[in-house]
Amino acid sequence: MKVKVYSTPTCPYCKMTKAWLQLKGIEFEDLNVAEDIEARNHMIQRSGQMGVPVTEIGDKVIIGFDEEALEEAVKSLKPDLEKPEEESKDKPEGNDETKPKNPETSEEAENKEDKEKSEK
Repeated sequence: MKVKVYSTPTCPYCKMTKAWLQLKGIEFEDLNVAEDIEARNHMIQRSGQMGVPVTEIGDKVIIGFDEEALEEAVKSLKPDLEKPEEESKDKPEGNDETKPKNPETSEEAENKEDKEKSEK
């Protein structure tokens, strides 16, 4: 696997990074550094950071949810990571479906639901 996301379950930027990768059709390995000590140590060694998310795409390390850096890293590995070309040929260029949607909107709704549940 060429893409790894070091994350925690409660991190909103981790969720945004994973949602962005999913929207792009990119498979990734999700490593929960809150539970996986070996993954946490590897993340710290590779990035010099203790914060999440940290995303490895090939030999590139991206800290935080940095859409521009993710896009650049994906371009260099595009043939290896994306879904087969036949699927993307069916969609016209410039179609809104090909543009990443703002994951914050769904994130905010999710947070609101969690808050409402905890108040009950």
